[in-house]
Amino acid sequence: MQDLLDEEDATVMTTDCYGTMWDGTILLPAYPCLGFARLNNKGFGGICESDLQSAVTHVLFQGLSGRPGFISDPTVDESNGTIILAHCLGTPKMDGPDGPAEPYKLRTIMERQEGVVTQVQMRVGERVTQARLVGIDNLLYFTGEIVDAPVSLEHDRGCRTKIAVRVDGDIHTLWRNWSSGLHRVTCYGDITKELSHFCRFMDIRTENEAV
Repeated sequence: MQDLLDEEDATVMTTDCYGTMWDGTILLPAYPCLGFARLNNKGFGGICESDLQSAVTHVLFQGLSGRPGFISDPTVDESNGTIILAHCLGTPKMDGPDGPAEPYKLRTIMERQEGVVTQVQMRVGERVTQARLVGIDNLLYFTGEIVDAPVSLEHDRGCRTKIAVRVDGDIHTLWRNWSSGLHRVTCYGDITKELSHFCRFMDIRTENEAV
């Protein structure tokens, strides 16, 4: 995959990993998850499930913060004002290629019980920003703080890497405003100032979904 990025003079790739592994004709020799994690660790990008919007958002986060994004799907817990963000592929070097790696385990993809993914123990107490660029002119986002990273729960419920984020704003408002599907990109740090400057320069509308 890194050779392919070199050939194309690219920095980020996304692969139809589910389609090619589930359609009965195996077109990939293996799931790309470990390769994606290594690309993310190196400051490039490997994005799940042929998701171009998440790939572009990942590029934006890398450029503004120097850190990779965590692609995830949401579950809201309205009882404590948190949103649980989960996906099987986690990136150990969430602080960027020059930072330390978070603890991780190698496990199977949860719903398939096959392949190999990195289950990452992200840092509780870390501020995060989640966003998704919709089309070319609208950025949905919110911020919060990681209050739990339940990697220690070894039961097969939900994807392998999980974080619970206490949202800045109102969790009910966030859920009512939620749109444009699942996959979102989350990075360490509150980078709303950088996002605001970039989007103003590029004439992109921003919308904080939690307010």
